[in-house]
Amino acid sequence: MLIIVINMSEDGVERLAVSEPTVETPLEDIQGYLVDEAKSALGQFTFDARNSRMAKAVGLESAILAAKSTGHVDAADRLRDIFTQASEEAGSTFSGAFDETGRKLEDKNDIYNSAMSAAGQVALRHLPAALEAIGSNVDVQTLLRDTDFNDVLRLTARELGQPVPQGLTPEEVKRSLHETAKGDYFEDQIDTLPFSDKPQLTKQQEQTEQTLDMAVRLANATWKVGQVHRAAWEGNDGRINPAKREAFNPFDLLKKEQYNRVVKEGRSPQDALVRVGLEVYKDVIQYKPLVAQPPTPGR
Repeated sequence: MLIIVINMSEDGVERLAVSEPTVETPLEDIQGYLVDEAKSALGQFTFDARNSRMAKAVGLESAILAAKSTGHVDAADRLRDIFTQASEEAGSTFSGAFDETGRKLEDKNDIYNSAMSAAGQVALRHLPAALEAIGSNVDVQTLLRDTDFNDVLRLTARELGQPVPQGLTPEEVKRSLHETAKGDYFEDQIDTLPFSDKPQLTKQQEQTEQTLDMAVRLANATWKVGQVHRAAWEGNDGRINPAKREAFNPFDLLKKEQYNRVVKEGRSPQDALVRVGLEVYKDVIQYKPLVAQPPTPGR
């Protein structure tokens, strides 16, 4: 449960302040915190204030869920620092598209468009620190380079508490997604999803799954922080309203609600799992161009 506190500001105006969520806070309350903070960030009078407030909110909610999901609740504070720093850096890539007061600069479309694709690069820079915080020594660049849609489906199934699909062919996955993700911006890339015949992860490879999970969550955070700047650019709060943008949610609540929505639409649990898997893969694909080639020896 979140606690609402009434603070008296210096100008004598009462303002509501929402206490910060913890690892014990329900997902729905974390959503309330995220949305409230995003709306407050959107109303700030400078770009830096907007970015800082949004980064702190995204950093906190994303770190809490990452710590719980990977089984390293003791690392939550360290992860918060890392996620917040990464989020603030990702958000700052939008700065050249706005003036100091946070208003859009109409002639800076190129900077704005470039910032929308910067999340993966920022996440990759901060990923080693996040992995160190949970004690992972997996070669993450090789892992991300080799990750295919089946890997993402296995990760998604675990997080949703669902059985891993067995015997599902790439053609069946793509056919399902063309129905459940119709109209999604990623729809034209469905047929390019990678698949392989790698074996499922064993208990001994649990760290590999945790590493992939952390990478996905960090990329999601660096993407999410930019939504408040996209809202400012578009002149409305649609980007930071979960009722209008399903993706703007605490990551685990997004997966849960999307899964339930697809099932309620009459699709099978397997179809719903595949649809959520696509949402998770959108964060993986942010890294793909950055790890396409192995690092050069000696560099």
